[in-house]
Order: sequence, then C-alpha cells, then structure tokens
Amino acid sequence: ETVGRLAHIPNIVGIKEAGRLQVALVLTLIGFYIVKDRWKLSPGAIFENMVSIYRPDIAARHILVLSPFQWDKDEMSKVVLQSKTIYPLLAIPITEGEKDFVLRKGSQSLEECWEKASCDVLDWNRQSII
Repeated sequence: ETVGRLAHIPNIVGIKEAGRLQVALVLTLIGFYIVKDRWKLSPGAIFENMVSIYRPDIAARHILVLSPFQWDKDEMSKVVLQSKTIYPLLAIPITEGEKDFVLRKGSQSLEECWEKASCDVLDWNRQSII
C-alpha cells in the first residue's frame, strides 16, 4: 500500500539560510496546492515562486522536486514502513536562471551542472550557476 497523497509532500533540503518556520510555510503551501488544485508532484516538477512568498529577499525563489540524488538511489528510492511504502523526494530551492534551464534542458542537466560546479544546493542565497 502506498501512503496517501500528503505523505508524498517532499522534504525541503537546506535550511542553512532560511528559518524552520519559512521551510514549514513553503512545504505547507506546496501541500495545499497539491491537495486542493491537484498540482503534480513528481521528480522534475517546479513550484514557481513558492519560496519568494515567504522569503522575497533571496535568489532561490522556486522549488524543484527531485529524486534523492545525494544518496545511493537504491537506498533512498523507497522506504518501506510495515505495510506502507514512502517514495522520498527532495524539494530544492532554485533560482530563476536554473528554473529556465530546467524548462529547456531538464532537471537531470541541472543536476549535472550542480555536480560539475560543486554547487551548494543547500544555500538559499546562492547565485545561479546558469
């Protein structure tokens, strides 16, 4: 059995620059749109301006949803808890330039750029690598 829709709301990676309250608010807002308006939640999905609603002062204004790429994919592709299965996703703040890049070339291409640049995706105030 797969855990219900709310269990699929991703965890935001990186609270270096943002406080826990802002992270919770961003996740709550995303969850609201997923449930109310049936926004699609899957790897590669972009939730535009979700961060900027609560933190208009930072460069990473949008959320990109990805499969866990920092850990062994077999280890984190799913988590089985008794009779329930959870499919973890990451929600990473991205800049306007990175958002446009993903729309043109896909999220995998952005992940490759991050890796080449040794980008700290946990830094909400980072400059775009694109």
